[in-house]
Amino acid sequence: MKTRLGSGLTMLALAGMLFAGTPSAEAVNFTVYTNKTDWTNALSTSVVTENFSDATLNSGLSVVSGFGSAGVSGGEWYDRADAPGLFTTWSFGTSIYAFGGNWDLATNGAGTGLQLKILGNLITPQIPDSSTGQFYGVIADTVFSSVIVQEGTQGGARETYFLDNLVYSFYETQSNPVPEPGTMLLFGTGLAGIVAWRMKKVQA
Repeated sequence: MKTRLGSGLTMLALAGMLFAGTPSAEAVNFTVYTNKTDWTNALSTSVVTENFSDATLNSGLSVVSGFGSAGVSGGEWYDRADAPGLFTTWSFGTSIYAFGGNWDLATNGAGTGLQLKILGNLITPQIPDSSTGQFYGVIADTVFSSVIVQEGTQGGARETYFLDNLVYSFYETQSNPVPEPGTMLLFGTGLAGIVAWRMKKVQA
């Protein structure tokens, strides 16, 4: 894992790839931002916001929580994270490459904090249990379609929290789209085939 200080913190992680003909692991870079302006400025696409003004979520956005009382409350998303199976999954109808929001974890005092899980990778640093509505977001160098919010490892009781102004960005509208792993594999295979054909033709 590599981290660097700057406008964001970059983590190098390995996501398991279990498909035949593809590498067994994929290197994914995640940059963590605790300043929304820096996060927004790092994007080359527009930002979509879910402000939880009502119980109807944005088109294509869905959520499944293990906490029975989770839902929109007072213009925010109310939820709880606890081991082993109390976590929340946010899913997107179209692949995204950036995700974030304003997180308030101070509802019931010190808790475990929260940790995001994307493409099988646990994102660090975690969302601190002392957060009182501050921004926390990530940008990845590959696309993903879901984000798991689970308990952190900061000690304390199970984490009850509020999430406001959930933001994300689609990769399709970028001027230079982030390539999906399968696309890069097909491109590389095709290029190798062309080279082999040309060499055979020259030798003949």
